[in-house]
Amino acid sequence: MTCGALGSGPFGATPFGSGFGFSASIMAEQRELNAILATLYGVPVIVDMFGADPLDPSSWALSFGPVVNAGSALPLVQLIEFVSATSVRVLLDAPCTAGQEYVLTYLPIVDVVCGVLGAAAFLAFAPPLGFGPNVNGQEQGRFDLANPVLVADAAGNVVELGTLQVDSTGDLAVETGLPYLRKRILRRLTTPQGAFLHLLTYGLAIPQKRNLRPSEMLRLKVSAQEQIQQEPDVLTALVSVSQPSPGSIVLFIRVQTVAGLTDQFETTIGGPSA
Repeated sequence: MTCGALGSGPFGATPFGSGFGFSASIMAEQRELNAILATLYGVPVIVDMFGADPLDPSSWALSFGPVVNAGSALPLVQLIEFVSATSVRVLLDAPCTAGQEYVLTYLPIVDVVCGVLGAAAFLAFAPPLGFGPNVNGQEQGRFDLANPVLVADAAGNVVELGTLQVDSTGDLAVETGLPYLRKRILRRLTTPQGAFLHLLTYGLAIPQKRNLRPSEMLRLKVSAQEQIQQEPDVLTALVSVSQPSPGSIVLFIRVQTVAGLTDQFETTIGGPSA
């Protein structure tokens, strides 16, 4: 493997610009309950042909530190904002849990061969007085702009699935709770395995359009359950697989969340969603 520089990009010449392939590192500093300031030092080392982009949310990951406190939430990276030539603001879909150590990783510069450190730890601070699990009657959990992928989650709006929704005030609607979890699960199950170079185990490996053998149906069922259980909010998952016609696979999904909620739904891969 050759150690190369990231090349020119939206961050200008340094440190995201060209360089000579020496060790780099990052620093993570929590600025808000769901926002982290990430600063990169040195020259990020990466193979340029992968087209790494520090403003791409899929280039960043948040994980727990060595010790996981009971009840700690693991937020997901949602958006990256440009701050300066050396730093970005990483926005999460939920607040970090006070007292829990987290590790923020910039995936393109994690390279054990070239000796590059692309991860930094930080200890989450406590929310300000008055900010708790329920503020003004609204649950403070994971959230995202509402762009449902199931008809049942479209709340009666006559729009094409996957498009942004509008609430009663005319503003963009948000979704949280089970609708948001369903969207994340379906994103996993409809993403071909290996579609993301840095997430080689994300998604399902579904055979080409043909009748599946019983052993393939079983492997698909097990793989789907394993994928769903990787979602931080899922405690257990049960999946059944059927194939009403060649090229059309129906997945029935039942999950129990870490909060004790149960949900079930189905989706069709190769056909319309339920």
